[in-house]
Amino acid sequence: MFSLNKQSRLVTVAAENTLAELKKDLAEEGLYLGYYPLDDPSHTINHYLMRRIANLYHYKYGSIADLVSSLLVELPDGRPF
Repeated sequence: MFSLNKQSRLVTVAAENTLAELKKDLAEEGLYLGYYPLDDPSHTINHYLMRRIANLYHYKYGSIADLVSSLLVELPDGRPF
């Protein structure tokens, strides 16, 4: 799941999406994430959030947890938590 609201600049992505998928989706919209960990980009976003993997190529941006401004958790039946 990936959605972008260009008016509010809100990007919504599922935690099970891979970092590579997120970067590709953003690049197609002309956007740049700024997160380049020294880890396999085929891991899920959740992998990077839970492990707080540092952004080793671009220190000024921090870990992906520092880039996330909000979090919406959905239950398996689709209801928000």
